[in-house]
Order: sequence, then C-alpha cells, then structure tokens
Amino acid sequence: MSAGIEANHGATIPRLPDDIAKQVGEVEERIDTIMAKNEDLHGRELEHVVTAADAMLQTRPQYQGEQWWETLDARRQLTKFLRWVELSSALRAEWVQAVSLNGQVSELYRADRYTEALPLAQRALSGLINCKSGVSPDMAIRLEKAR
Repeated sequence: MSAGIEANHGATIPRLPDDIAKQVGEVEERIDTIMAKNEDLHGRELEHVVTAADAMLQTRPQYQGEQWWETLDARRQLTKFLRWVELSSALRAEWVQAVSLNGQVSELYRADRYTEALPLAQRALSGLINCKSGVSPDMAIRLEKAR
C-alpha cells in the first residue's frame, strides 16, 4: 500500500506517487506564494485553497505515515497558513516583512556578520510577536540569547 524507494541500507523511504506528489507540490507552492506576496483571499478562492491544503494533509499520512517529516511539515505549513488567513491586512504585511527580515538575518548569519544580523532579528521577532504567528520556541530562545 505504501509507495517508496529503497535506501542503500534496505530501509524504504516513503514517497508519494508521482501524480499525487505533483498535486501536493502545486498546493504547497500556492500557499507559499499567497503568503510571500501577501495576497488577500476571500470567499470561494480562500475556501478552495484551504480545502486543497487540508486534502494534502490528509493524503500524506496514507503514503508516508503520520510521523514522516514531510507529513509533519505539511501540518505545520497548514497551521501557519490558517493563522495567517485570520490576520488583518496590516498584520499580514507586518508578517511578510518579518519573514523577509528573517531571510536577511539568515544570510548575514551565514556570512558571520552577527552584529548586523542582531537588530534585524530583533525587528523580525517583534513583528512575528505582533502577528502572534507562533514563533517557534527554538527561535525565541536563540534571539533571546543574542540580546
């Protein structure tokens, strides 16, 4: 019943069938685009995206199991999207800016430019807290230690 590919050590890596993987990928990409571009969805369009995302979340465990990382990631993505949908347009804009700042922080961190990264990380955290978007405990701890 479970599709998969065999790894070198004989374990099977759970994999979605190609047609389902394509559909799931399109839904995940659509959600990422909506959030990155701060699209304002309403009515049927919003309902369609939420329904598709929920179907994606129901499909993954059938092929990959409840605890497979892609299933867990899909659940996290849907939860984040549903929180984002409930935000006002002003808070959505703040969320998009915070995510953008976080990307800049990551680049500066990789370049060992910690002093420049810190104020941006603090602004990103502040924005995410304002949005109540669920900053992960790990991220909050890392930013608090950086103060």
